[in-house]
Amino acid sequence: MAVRYVDIYIHIYIYREINKTIGTDPQSDFPK
Repeated sequence: MAVRYVDIYIHIYIYREINKTIGTDPQSDFPK
């Protein structure tokens, strides 16, 4: 994988923050 874990973490974090306002569950698209 050329993508760093830091980049993945940042994208997941931003996605989760956005979904806080929407009210959806980010875990459905980003399983741990």
